[in-house]
Amino acid sequence: MKRQLARFDAAEYLDSEEVIAEYLNAALADENPDVFLAAIGDVTKARGMAQLANAADFGRESLLQGAGPGGQAPL
Repeated sequence: MKRQLARFDAAEYLDSEEVIAEYLNAALADENPDVFLAAIGDVTKARGMAQLANAADFGRESLLQGAGPGGQAPL
């Protein structure tokens, strides 16, 4: 019997400021910078790019340029 696994999406669990802060701190502790950039992408997906850009006082396009691993926007 073949098992079907659901795809994990961290953004679905980032539902409060406290959870987001813990998630980003854990990602920041990893020595690979792409882990933190991926976490930023997850937060962006959870909160929405426009809301995040407004809160950070950046333009949406500026955030998209560096929001994913290797500087690529998560799509």
